[in-house]
Amino acid sequence: MASRRRFLVFWGIVVWVWYLIYRYLGHEPLIKDACIKINCNFPEHYQRNSFGDIWIYSPLWLIILIVFIMWAHRNWASIKVKKFKAIIITFIAILWIPLSIVISLIVKEELDKIQFYDDALIDLEEKNYLLALDNFEEVKDYKDSKKQIDKIHSEIVKLVPEMIEKEMFWDGYYLDEYLEVLSDVPKYEKKANELAEVARVAETENLVKTRAELSRTAPYEGMSEENVRFSEWGPPTEINKAHDYDSLREERRVKHYKWIEKDEFGRTVTIKSLMVKQGAVWGEPHISRYYQIN
Repeated sequence: MASRRRFLVFWGIVVWVWYLIYRYLGHEPLIKDACIKINCNFPEHYQRNSFGDIWIYSPLWLIILIVFIMWAHRNWASIKVKKFKAIIITFIAILWIPLSIVISLIVKEELDKIQFYDDALIDLEEKNYLLALDNFEEVKDYKDSKKQIDKIHSEIVKLVPEMIEKEMFWDGYYLDEYLEVLSDVPKYEKKANELAEVARVAETENLVKTRAELSRTAPYEGMSEENVRFSEWGPPTEINKAHDYDSLREERRVKHYKWIEKDEFGRTVTIKSLMVKQGAVWGEPHISRYYQIN
């Protein structure tokens, strides 16, 4: 009976020490230095740190190791055969190798989680919502990742109407990507569909207005290549690529646009030309006029 009591007391102390290490060494305040000024409650105001992420898995190997060491220590004096001692030492070594591998894999997994989580926080702070979502999704069950994902969704819901109002429809603004994200969230699916329809109508109206403005604008240096045909000059008469265009590096590829105007006799009156490089008008457009003597 006394032996059993000692056994329970011993393991009670082990568990208590394990918990104290986990609580005081494995956690830190959610807000740095906040617990100096206010009374923090555990675990509401704390989050696990790197040591805590590793220590929480210690029961996988620590208990086995402690029990084995206790058994070996208790029976070591009664073991007379050196060969048997060698077997035990070998057994310990063999046991430690897979344990080390398992522990290293667990540690690597936890470190990867930490990296994804930290990257996600940085992306969120910089309002790179899509990148932040990707990183939080990788560690959805880690710390408050689910809460952060919900926070991003709510931010996107507020952001999308503002983007539609400011006519931010083009590449680089991620409006379509934001709508796609919201459509995959049951809570916001209906709202996403409504916003998508509003965006479609607004984008159509914006396109009509933009095309009308372009039709009154002559090509200029820096104009997007896709807008050139909608400019005051209209679609080009011909487009010629530089020699060996496809074999050139991107920054060396040049296209030559020409607009050739002729009179009723088929004589060339005006030649307008410009060059396009890397998706935009390169240099100033040029106009050559030819006067015919009747």
